[in-house]
Amino acid sequence: MSTQFEEFEILKMNVDNSCDFVCESCERYFGCTLPEKVDLTDHRRMDIAARKMAGIRHKICVLSGKGGVGKTTTSTNLAVQLQRRGNQVCILDSDFDSPSVPRMMGVLDAPLMAGRDGIIPVTSKLGVKVMSVGFLLEDAEVVTWFADMRRSATEEFCANVAYGDLDHLIIDLPAGTGVETISVMQYVRNMTGAVVVTMASKVAQATARRAATLCRDAGVPVLGVIENMSGYVCPSCGHGAAVLRSGAGEELAHELGVPFLGRVPLHQSVAAGSDEGVPLSASAPDSEAAQAFSRIADNLLASIERVGASNHATSATG
Repeated sequence: MSTQFEEFEILKMNVDNSCDFVCESCERYFGCTLPEKVDLTDHRRMDIAARKMAGIRHKICVLSGKGGVGKTTTSTNLAVQLQRRGNQVCILDSDFDSPSVPRMMGVLDAPLMAGRDGIIPVTSKLGVKVMSVGFLLEDAEVVTWFADMRRSATEEFCANVAYGDLDHLIIDLPAGTGVETISVMQYVRNMTGAVVVTMASKVAQATARRAATLCRDAGVPVLGVIENMSGYVCPSCGHGAAVLRSGAGEELAHELGVPFLGRVPLHQSVAAGSDEGVPLSASAPDSEAAQAFSRIADNLLASIERVGASNHATSATG
């Protein structure tokens, strides 16, 4: 009996002392409450990234928690909508396993150029700038990205890219709350906020909720929730049907206490536009889905203004 008790105590000690205090690469960084936690804002590379991004007014990350909900489709269409409103916009593709932004923006074969201030983002024919590891990999090429490699690549994209002056940087994060997401939130100081993309299913809601929780822990405001693939509108008769249910995104927004930015219906032009390198907002601007993205972009800009006003009021009273 005493032997079992001793083994339990040893196990308990191992768990309690499992931290190696390598804070920079820890996936539990934002949730950590240990007094020994290192403040990464003092690190030199963080300062370089901050200076490189100093000319960007709004930095917005798009995340989902779960794959397959149309996060990258949302990112590219939001970028096009914001660009059409007279803004200078760049998309940072932070999905290293499946970098699809270059193909979806029609710049897959464009070469990367290095300038005096760093790597120069590629400009698409729609005017949106693009930065992605997809420019460096072939479609069939497989790279095993270990955690340190993912973090190093994120550092390069934040500290060694010549973003210049931008109104909006849209950061397309991979599914989940892993290394890339944590690293982006560490390196990108003063993140304006996050957009959470979900579908009308309990599984998608649960993972989206985790993504929102990470944002809260990281001090990143959630600008709102988007419900993608919400119903289907027949292009011939205009009849709508809730193929994949509807309403869960609005419920999640209410639960989180954040704005519901809107819902986007299924549309047959999404896949075609993605393959051809022209997002739906440009290839089928009169479609119900494109109009939905237009309304979402307006709601997003309004949410950004509210968050900015709230931060200003807090600073003034502090």
